[in-house]
Amino acid sequence: MSVPSYEELLQPILEALRQLSGFQSITAINRHVISFLPLATEEIALRHGDTKQTELEYRLAWARTYLKHYGLIDNPKRGVWTLTEQGRATEQVDPKMVSTFVQELIKQGKIDTKKPDDELSDEPNLDIAQRLARWRQEATDTAHPNHHHADLDHAAHIYAKVSPLLQKLRTTPDEFSSGDVIALFGMLNSGHRMKNRVADKNPLPVLREALLALIDGPGTPADKIAVADQSLKFASYNMLGELYGWANAETAPLYNGCATAALHYLGYTFNDKDYAAFVAAHEQFKQVYQQQVGYLRPDLPLNLEIDKLYNVIDKVDLKKDTQRTLAKPFSEMFASWEEAESAFDTLAVAAHQLGITDPADERIAVNLRYKDGKHQLRLSYGWWLLLGFAGADGALQEVILALFSGQSLLQPLRVEQFKQGPDEQPVSLYWYSVSQLRPFDGEVRPIFEATLQHVKAKFAHWVRCPYRIHTKDAIIAAVFDPTARAKLLGQGWPPKDAQFEDVIDQGKDELDALVDQPEAHPPQPGVVGSPFTSRTFELLEGIHATPTKGYYQANKEAFKKFVEEPFQRVMHQVAERLRAPVKAVMETESHIFARFLKNDWGQGGAWEFYWGAFYPKEGKRTEDAQLSMWIDYRLLEYGFFIGDYASTQRQRFQRNCQTFGSALLPYLRHALPETLVRFADRDDFQVSADGAITIKTPLTWEEFLKDPAQAKNDVSVIVPRQQLLALSEEELVTRITETYAKLFPLVLLATDDDPLPAIHRYLQAVGFATDEPDIEPPASYDLQKFLARTYLQNKQADDLYHLLLDKKQIILYGPPGTGKSHVAQELAKWITGLAQPPADRVEMVQFHPAYSYEDFIEGIRPESKPTGNGGFTVDYPPRAGVFRRFCKVAQANPDQPHVFIIDEINRGNIPRIFGELMLLLEYRKRDVPLPYSGERFRIPPNVYLIGTMNTADRSIALVDFALRRRFHFFHFMADPDLLDRWLVQNPLPTIPYLANLYRRLSQEAIDDPDYAVGFSYFMDKELTPTKLALIWQYSILPYLAEYHVEQRARVKNWEWDSDFMREIRRET
Repeated sequence: MSVPSYEELLQPILEALRQLSGFQSITAINRHVISFLPLATEEIALRHGDTKQTELEYRLAWARTYLKHYGLIDNPKRGVWTLTEQGRATEQVDPKMVSTFVQELIKQGKIDTKKPDDELSDEPNLDIAQRLARWRQEATDTAHPNHHHADLDHAAHIYAKVSPLLQKLRTTPDEFSSGDVIALFGMLNSGHRMKNRVADKNPLPVLREALLALIDGPGTPADKIAVADQSLKFASYNMLGELYGWANAETAPLYNGCATAALHYLGYTFNDKDYAAFVAAHEQFKQVYQQQVGYLRPDLPLNLEIDKLYNVIDKVDLKKDTQRTLAKPFSEMFASWEEAESAFDTLAVAAHQLGITDPADERIAVNLRYKDGKHQLRLSYGWWLLLGFAGADGALQEVILALFSGQSLLQPLRVEQFKQGPDEQPVSLYWYSVSQLRPFDGEVRPIFEATLQHVKAKFAHWVRCPYRIHTKDAIIAAVFDPTARAKLLGQGWPPKDAQFEDVIDQGKDELDALVDQPEAHPPQPGVVGSPFTSRTFELLEGIHATPTKGYYQANKEAFKKFVEEPFQRVMHQVAERLRAPVKAVMETESHIFARFLKNDWGQGGAWEFYWGAFYPKEGKRTEDAQLSMWIDYRLLEYGFFIGDYASTQRQRFQRNCQTFGSALLPYLRHALPETLVRFADRDDFQVSADGAITIKTPLTWEEFLKDPAQAKNDVSVIVPRQQLLALSEEELVTRITETYAKLFPLVLLATDDDPLPAIHRYLQAVGFATDEPDIEPPASYDLQKFLARTYLQNKQADDLYHLLLDKKQIILYGPPGTGKSHVAQELAKWITGLAQPPADRVEMVQFHPAYSYEDFIEGIRPESKPTGNGGFTVDYPPRAGVFRRFCKVAQANPDQPHVFIIDEINRGNIPRIFGELMLLLEYRKRDVPLPYSGERFRIPPNVYLIGTMNTADRSIALVDFALRRRFHFFHFMADPDLLDRWLVQNPLPTIPYLANLYRRLSQEAIDDPDYAVGFSYFMDKELTPTKLALIWQYSILPYLAEYHVEQRARVKNWEWDSDFMREIRRET
C-alpha cells in the first residue's frame, strides 16, 4: 500500500493512544501506529520533500493536529500527547466530519497551515536539571506551595505503616486477616478505592497465597504481577505493580499511573502496560537522579523518594497545562479546575497541621453544603468549623477562617465568636472575600496556623468530630488523595449511582457551634407515645463524638431521661409479656442492663451505645447467649447474640447449628423471613441518611446455620432512627416480644448439648410447630466400627482403648506402613464416639526437626504498633501455640473428649517442644506458669494424646525414660494375618498370590521385625498386577536394598522377575 493520508491515520492514532494509555511521546505513538499498518520498509522511510522528516511522520503530525483541534487528543507539553475525555469516549472517528470541521477553522485563520502542531519535536523540550533543582526546593522547603505533594515525611509515614503489614504477611500468613488486606491496599495510590472489594470478593486463603507469590515468589516481577492480576478479583495490574514496589522498595519502583505519566513527561518512551519497559525507563532516570540530586532522605529507599517526584510531576506539571471541566456543584463553586485544586490543597495543609493524615481519622469532618445561596466546602475539627470555601455563579466568593479574635487587620465581610469559657483565648469565625486572601500567604496565614494549633490542643481529647456522621467518603478522600480528588471534581456530587446520599446539605449545621452545644436542644418526639425522641439521638451523637466519662457526667440527667429510662421501660414490658417457657430459662430482672461508663481503670472512657439483655439464669449477661436490645446514634437493634467472652456457649452453639441446623431451617424461614432479620455484626452493615440498610456480606438462614461465626453469632432486627421515632411504645414492645419468642430456639442451641427435644417441646408449647423435627443425628462410632475400619483383633482394640483411657497418653510405634497414623485417627473417633468428630475435637500435627516449643505451647511474635505521634514501636506479644489453643477449647467443653494426635513424634526434639508439658503429662491436676505470658496452664482431663513413631530409624531407643514413663507404648507389627482379614472383605481375584507374597516378604526378607515392610502398601481396593509390580519395583525393592546394603545378592532374590519371586507367585 502507499503512505496513508492524514484522514486514514486519524483512527490509528486514537487506537495507539488508547492502547498505550497515559501521556505518550511522538516517537511512541508513531511506532505503535506503524505496527498497525502493512507498510513496506521503503514506504516507511520515504522522505517528505528535501526535509529530514519522512512522509509518514509528516502526515501523522497533521493527523494529530486535526484530532487536537477536533477535541479528541491534546498535547499539554511539547512532544507529549494524550487522549481527552471526548477522545476516550469516541470509539470510531468520522474522518470527513473531522476534516470539514478543521478546514473551517483554517478558513477562519485559526490554524497555521504552514506547520502542524508540534511537528518538529520528537521529545519534550524539558530541562531535566532545572526540573530536578525545582524538585529539591519542593521536597525540602515546607513553605513551598507544592510541598504537600512532595512531602517525603508522608512517604516515610506510609512506608512505616506498609512494612509491618508486609512483614506479617511474610512471616505469619495464616494470621494475615481481611482487615490487614484492607489496610494494605488502602495505602496504595492505586488501591484505596478498591480495598474493600479486594478483601470481600477474594477468599482469604487465595489472597494470602497470591500476595505472597507476588511479593516474594519465583519468576520475573512482570510475570508475578500478571499471575496475581489473573488470580485476584478487583485488583488491577497497576495496583499489584505498586504493591510489588512497596514490598521490594529497595530494588523496585512503584508502578502506577503517576509514575508512567511522569516518566513520559521526562522524555522516556515506553508502553504504559509493559512493566519491564517501565522499570527500564525508571532505572535510566534513576541514574540521572542520583548524579544530580543524590539522596534527599537517606533513611528512605531511593525508589520511594523518586516516586514522590513522579507524584509532583503528575499533580502539578502535567495538570496545570491540561484543561479539565469541573462537574456540578464544583463548576458553580469554582472558576477553574486550578481554583478547585487550590481549595482542596488548602484543606489538606490544614488537616496536616491538625495532625490528620488519613481520611479515615474521625477527628476531622469535611462536608459539602448549600447554604445562603452558595455551595460551601467546610472543614471541622472537634466542635468547631475551622476552614471553609463558599462559591456561586461559577466563581469562589468567600473564604471562612477560624482566627484568634481581633488579630487580623483585614476587614471581614462577617465575624462571629465561638461559644467559649471566660478564661479561654477568644476565637472567632471570619468571612473574607476571596480577593482579600489571594495569595494566602499574607498576615492572616500565620494567625490561622497558630489558631489551628490552639484548636488542636483544645479538642485533643475528642476522638470524633460530631459532623463526621455527614461526611461522605468521596469528599474527604479528595482532600488527601489527588486521584480521588480528580474523580470527584470531574464527576461531581452526588454521583449518579449514589445509593445513600439524597441531598448535599443534610444534618446538623457546623455553625451551631457559634451559639450552641449538643445538649441544648429541646426534645422532639416522633409520634405520640414514642419512647424515644430526637433528643435521644442527639445525646447519642454527642457521646459518639466524645465517648468520655466527662461528656456523660455533664449530661447524666438527660441521658437518664431520654435514653436509659425509656430503654429500660421497653425491656421491662417485653419481660412481662415473654412466653412462660422463655421466662423459665431466661433471667429477666437481675443485671440485665449495661452502663454507659467503661470499667477502664480510671481512663475516663464511655461506651457510645446502651444495651440490655435477657440471658440464661445462673449465667452472665456478658458471657452467655442472650436476647438483647441495643441502641446508638443510628439505630435500635434487637435479637439474638452471643458475646465474645462466651467461649463455652459459643462453641456449643456453632457446633449445634452445623449438626441440627437443617431441622430448624424450615421453621426459621417461616417464622422470621430473611427480609426481616439481618445476620451481621454491627461493623458489617451501613445505615444511610434515609434509613436504608446495606449489609456488607448478606447471608441466608441456611448460610448462617452452616457457619454462624461469619455473622459473629448475631441475628437481629434493625430499626433505623427515623423508623424508630415513628413507632409507638406499644408497637415496639409487641414487635420485640414476638421476635424474642421466635428466636428462643437459638438460645436452646447454645445451652443444650442435645437441643432438639427441648426445642420441639418449646415450639409445641407456644404453638409454633406441630410435628417432631425430622433430623439425622450425628453418626456414632463404637468398637465394631473401629474393628471394621482397622482390621485389628478384638483384644488389640480392647487393649488400645483401655490403655488410652488409663494414662490418657499413648504412643503407637512400629515399622513404616503398619497403619499407625490410620489407627490413631480411628481411635480418636472411638474415644469421641463420633464417626465425623468436629475439627475442634480432634487435632493432628506432625513433628519435624524445626518444630519448636513456640509452635506447640506458646511463643512471641513481633507486632508493630503506632505510638500516637506518627511513629511506630515493635512489641512482642505472647501467642498461644497449637496445643495450648486446643486445650483452651477442650476446657470450655469439659463433658466432651478431645483427642490430640502427634504424628511422627520422634522426629521432633521432644524435651524442647514439650517443656512444662513433661510435668503436666504426669500430673494432670497441676498447673504451671508459662514463660512468655505468665498465665497458668494445665492439660484438661478430657484431653487425650496419641503419638505415632517409626521404629525403622531406631528412634524409640533414643526416647527419654521420663517420656516412656508418661506414655503407654503399643507395638504395631508387620502382620500378615491383618492383610488376610482385609482381603476377606476386599478380595483381589486378579492377584491370588498377594497374601502369600506378603507373608513371605514379612517373614523372610528382613530379619529385624522393627524394619519389616508394612502391609499398607498392599491395602488398595484398586490394586492390579501391573500396579503391584510398580509398587514392588519403586517402593519395596529400594527399601530392601537400603536395609541389605552389604548383601546385594540377597536383594536380587526379591526382584520382581527373579526365579525366587516367580516361584512365590506360582505357589498360590
